[in-house]
Amino acid sequence: MSIVMQRSRVTEAGTLAKPTAWFARWLQGAYGDSDVGFEVTETTSLRFTAVFAAVKTIAETAATLPLVLYERQGQADNDRRRAYAHPLYPILHDDASSEVTSQVFRETIISHALLWGNGYAEIERNNAGRPVALHILPPPRVGVERNAQGRIVYHVQSAGGGPPVTLQAKDVFHLAGLGHDGIVGYSPIRLAARAIGLGQAAERLGARIMANGAVPGGVLEHPGALGDDALQNLKRTLEDGFTGKNSGKPLILEEGMKWKSMTIPFEDLQFLELRQYQPVEIARLYRIPPHKIGILDKATFSNIEQQAIEFVQDTMLPWLKRYENEARRKLLSKSEQRSMFVEHLVDGLLRGDTKSRFEAYRIGRDGGWLSPNDILQMENKPARTDEGGDEYIRPLNMVGSKESEDDRNDDGNS
Repeated sequence: MSIVMQRSRVTEAGTLAKPTAWFARWLQGAYGDSDVGFEVTETTSLRFTAVFAAVKTIAETAATLPLVLYERQGQADNDRRRAYAHPLYPILHDDASSEVTSQVFRETIISHALLWGNGYAEIERNNAGRPVALHILPPPRVGVERNAQGRIVYHVQSAGGGPPVTLQAKDVFHLAGLGHDGIVGYSPIRLAARAIGLGQAAERLGARIMANGAVPGGVLEHPGALGDDALQNLKRTLEDGFTGKNSGKPLILEEGMKWKSMTIPFEDLQFLELRQYQPVEIARLYRIPPHKIGILDKATFSNIEQQAIEFVQDTMLPWLKRYENEARRKLLSKSEQRSMFVEHLVDGLLRGDTKSRFEAYRIGRDGGWLSPNDILQMENKPARTDEGGDEYIRPLNMVGSKESEDDRNDDGNS
């Protein structure tokens, strides 16, 4: 069992009332100020559908890619084989622990990094020091600092309210985004709190107006002065008869009263333009093609395929490489790192339609740089076992210059 899970069973009164210095510093900077009258946090930002869609798209896409542990067999980059027999292979590929699959683990820890800037997991090891499981740690409960010896340590506030558990860096899988020190990443939500808050404020405004039956707010003007009793009766009549399920009913005015609207029209607020623009800001924040979060205004059949390639190269690859490097560094021993590595299979995301793929394979096969087994591997199909599986053909009209010179010399000698 993980150390954090064991310590979570311990409870001590007063721990949160008198937090350690690192925890107090973390709490002071935990939230972003959106300047729109409410705070934007990593959790509440998910109520803005553009943020939820961006985080969900990136995390789910990464989690569905096969994650493979390879062992090098020679000097060439493609001279490798899957290390099925290695104890780490099922942890990366199948189940991260007895509680979560590898897919759920990656989806969760990457979503944490996209929101908080950091995703954490405790590495459970056996007596031999080998990883046997990965346990997700919620970012709000984790603090990072250097100890007196200058080494990075992780303080984890236990769920049961007990004292913080201190973990060494080697025992924490830390997926960090862009940061100022290379250790802890910035929270994108904190940095973009104003943009997110503006989008949420527009949604709240629209929701309030719709809840009022889309009837604009305003004031009643009375030619005279109303006494306290008359004012209360009028207020009660309006609240009971023209709000909630009764909103939108016609208002009958007496005694010379007039209704004056006080709400700025939507077109003056540029409300619709704001609702359309703020999701684009979120797409920019996460460097994700707008069509991936449902913004199809400028998407066409001619550029969607190119945007899909850009999504893999610009959005996904940086996160995939971060994950692979951390897995190599923390989950493999120093000796294993020289001959083994971790890699996501992204070929499926870069595939075109069937006709385009097969045409590309034909060109590669006719050109002499693809064998039947190369093509089968890219299609994730079993290799041929006959002699022709690894055969590379060479067109008769494509001969190297040196070979041509040798042929001429042979003809001259004959």
